[in-house]
Amino acid sequence: MDRLQNPIKIIGAHINLGNARAANIQLNQSIINNQYTFLSLNEPYTYDNKITSIPRNYKIIAHDNSLKAAIIIKDHIDCQVVFINKLLVIIDIQSSLLNCLLISIYCPPRKNLQQHLSTLQAWIEIFPNHQIILLGDFNAKSCISGKRNTDERGNQLLHSCISLDLSIENNPEMLPTFDSTRGQSWIDLITKNLDGHIKLEVVDEIFNSDHNILQVTWTPELFLPKDMQNPCYNPIQLAYHKKRKFILL
Repeated sequence: MDRLQNPIKIIGAHINLGNARAANIQLNQSIINNQYTFLSLNEPYTYDNKITSIPRNYKIIAHDNSLKAAIIIKDHIDCQVVFINKLLVIIDIQSSLLNCLLISIYCPPRKNLQQHLSTLQAWIEIFPNHQIILLGDFNAKSCISGKRNTDERGNQLLHSCISLDLSIENNPEMLPTFDSTRGQSWIDLITKNLDGHIKLEVVDEIFNSDHNILQVTWTPELFLPKDMQNPCYNPIQLAYHKKRKFILL
């Protein structure tokens, strides 16, 4: 099969499970149905400090005590843990043709957001050539990503994204990512600096959590620009471009 004629699509997701066991159980079926490559979890239900109800062909990357953030990823994907604590998980996906940081973060509403963003920025800056997928519940409001006025936390988050050259994929026309009797909000976000096409949607289904699933479909950019099809093009630059544009997961 010609990879260039059959572009790969990578499907991932993010959700805050609100520490609900029923939400964990429902998520298990959602993973099976959608065959997610990866998931970012915030506030998952745990038993003996372990996340439950995850399909066997996935590995769990999370702190071993009072965790609030985790990454679930298919077993066959090679990755290394870059940093991990209760609120932040960073892994380096190591396919043969891609350097990509996958990040899950949870920012509690009553904690200093800037402190979390500073830690995040310090780690991202160590990997200047990596593409990045950042998923999390920032508990920040912004008119850019939702139908609420921007608050101070929203301003802090926007400034951090600009500094790191990350684009926020959410938009105000999407369904709320938080929906309960306490109101609606758009506080779960996905940011990226990926090559290729991103499709982001809030899954419209009843879920046993106050939050909805954010599903992301990424189609990497598989074709080289026309100006790089010249046979006299520097082979070192061409090889680097291929490394940045192709993915094997």
